[in-house]
Amino acid sequence: MQTSNNQENDGTQRHTAVGRNDGGGISADGAGAIQEIGDFGDIRSFAEGLPVEHWGDREISERQLREIISEKLIEIAKKTGCFYSKEQYKFFSDQVSRRSGESVVYKKGGEYIKVKDPYAKQPIKHTKSTDIIYEHIIHNLIFPNTKYTFIGIGEDLGDIRIILSQKAVRAFKRPSNQQIINYLENNLGLKQEDKYTWGNEYYAITDVGADSDNILLGEDDEMYFIDPLIKLKKNAKEVIQFLIDKNK
Repeated sequence: MQTSNNQENDGTQRHTAVGRNDGGGISADGAGAIQEIGDFGDIRSFAEGLPVEHWGDREISERQLREIISEKLIEIAKKTGCFYSKEQYKFFSDQVSRRSGESVVYKKGGEYIKVKDPYAKQPIKHTKSTDIIYEHIIHNLIFPNTKYTFIGIGEDLGDIRIILSQKAVRAFKRPSNQQIINYLENNLGLKQEDKYTWGNEYYAITDVGADSDNILLGEDDEMYFIDPLIKLKKNAKEVIQFLIDKNK
């Protein structure tokens, strides 16, 4: 449903680099070196600029950490020229949905722009504040044919937003529940955990039934998972390392 944005944006010099995939690696803090992530170049400055996750004797609640991480990501975005105020969202062209769940969605040409509240479904996804900058990379490694491109960081009444783009899918029809189950089990190697969830020891996928608009069957008869909920069972860096090793 969504992809990269190339329109002009006042006060932002990010657009010339939006579609760039520099590769590179990051330290996974105990999970090993994460190598050759196609989209990591676009978030390198954010990943490297986050505060260390060790606070000595000082106890930090998840709420406090959320505030610290959000402020830091917004600060980095402003310094690197990829910050968007709410007023600048008009550059994403026509809004196609009001906020429901995680995102407000805009469309221009063959692209959708998602302005995502990374904390909207945090209890369901089991994500930590330190995971939010990596969520789209996890999606891209699991579902590369509906890849997100990182555009920047936004803010809405003081709350952080992650701005992503995704190419529109030329859908033929919606797949059946059995087709979806076959894909999750046979293509991704996941096992059913409950009526609505399939997973392994690292992550789980949910919100993917035939009555959902999150999965489309394309004109090429290929399955496209647009925006399923990905639950994390490990921290984001460990999940990324697992997926890279699995995809080798």
